[in-house]
Formats: sequence, C-alpha cells, structure tokens
Amino acid sequence: MHDTGGLSTTSASLPSLPYVSHEILLALNEPEVDIARVAETVNRDPALTARLISMANSAFFRGKQPAYSVAEAMMRLGMNRVRMMAVSIVLAQQLDTSRCPAFEPAIYWYNAMACSHAAGQIGRYVPIETGAEAAHLCGLMHSIGELLLVHTFPGDMQQILCALHEDPTQEPALLERRQLGFDRYTAGAMLLREWELPAVISDTIQTLAEPDQVDAAWSLQRLLRGSMNWVAADFDELPLQLEDPDYLPEGLVIRLRDDCQKEQAMLRGLASLLGH
Repeated sequence: MHDTGGLSTTSASLPSLPYVSHEILLALNEPEVDIARVAETVNRDPALTARLISMANSAFFRGKQPAYSVAEAMMRLGMNRVRMMAVSIVLAQQLDTSRCPAFEPAIYWYNAMACSHAAGQIGRYVPIETGAEAAHLCGLMHSIGELLLVHTFPGDMQQILCALHEDPTQEPALLERRQLGFDRYTAGAMLLREWELPAVISDTIQTLAEPDQVDAAWSLQRLLRGSMNWVAADFDELPLQLEDPDYLPEGLVIRLRDDCQKEQAMLRGLASLLGH
C-alpha cells in the first residue's frame, strides 16, 4: 500500500500542467466562450491544432472541402465537441498510460466523453448553481484520477484492472483504496486543484469518494453520479439519481436518452482516435 504522500502536490509524481495547456483549459470552459480567443489559444499548441483539424476531417465530420484551421474545425465539430476533444487531448498529452497494458484508452475516453455529453445536456434543464458548463467539464474530468493512477502507479493499476476484467462487478475505487490507500476520485480532485481548475469541479469529484456526503456541491454531484450511472447502463435503465419526475420529467428523459444514444457512435469513434 502506498502512502497518500505519493500523490502530494509537492511530489514529482504529480504532473504539472504547461502554461499553454492551462490557458487552453480556462479559455474552453469560460461561461461565455470567445471562439476567436479559443482558436488563438489552441493555435499555440501545434499538436492539439493538428489533432483537432484531423478530427474535423475524419469520416464523422468530413465536409465537401477539407478544414485547414482551428476556426474551421470548431465550426464543423461544434463548441461542445471541441471542448471535449481539446481537453481530452491536453490530458492525454500530460499523462502516460502506455506502461499499463490492461488500461484501455478507447474505453476510458468513451466513458469520459459520454458522461460529459450527458451531464452537459442534463445540466441545461435541472437546478444547479454552476450551470451546464460546469456539469460538462465535471463529466469529462470525473475519472481523470484513473489516468493519474495509471500514469503514477502502472504496476499496481495493472493488477487492479486485471482483477476488474476478471470480475467486473467489483467497485474500482474500493480496489484502489485497498491497494493504494486512496482512489481515483481523491487523486483526481488533488490533480485538478494543483492545475488550478475551478474549485467546484475538484470539490464535486472529491465527493464521489464519499457518496453519502451532502454539501454545497451535492446538486452537481447528483447530476454527475446520475450521468455516470446512465452511461454505464448504456442509457437504457434510468439511474436512481435521475428517476424523480420533479427533477427530470418523463418526456424530457426520453429526449435526453435519444440525444445521448444518437451521439454514441460518434463518441466511440472519437474515443478510438484518442486511444491511438
């Protein structure tokens, strides 16, 4: 078992976020997105620019003419997809998962992006103080701690992920706490605080480690946990957190389910591209 000091913010094991990447994350997640500013900021990262333009020209989005610029890519992909893809690419650049063969990047990125999409869509209709943008970002970041643990403790995570493959009914966070002394949610919250993302994001993800905890972030936590469980159920069975008709009326649930299911094939394709 590892001491939690192994992931302290003073430890070299906690990856730093380059200045340009930090600026990109902030620009993408402002409530009022300035497309020109986002394009200018993204252009400062050549690798990210190339990946976004490549994805805009993929089979899912290809138009009559190729996209050659970030601005064209943003128009073709749509702002929410650009948010998802840009943040995901930035995260993948910082966290190396190659030393843990049991980790499956395409599955990880699909779950993160599908949760982000679902949380952002639900966040447009339910009463949360932070708005849909925070729900969208929370969904994408909810399991970033898994990436951090795979990056930092590849051998331990190889054992944990192999155990999960043998028995998928086990709770990943519980196995992580037994082996490492902390779980993906605690680790993820610590990393996001170090990276100076909005506190409500890290605080909400931290509460996932203690699902019975009720605090100021509870409304966002309810939405996030409901989105996670809905993705896990492939958008068929409505999770407990979303069942209340006063929270999500039946007609709205049907529309949201249809939207999320229509987005699935595209998200799986993008996740596969991210996984390479």
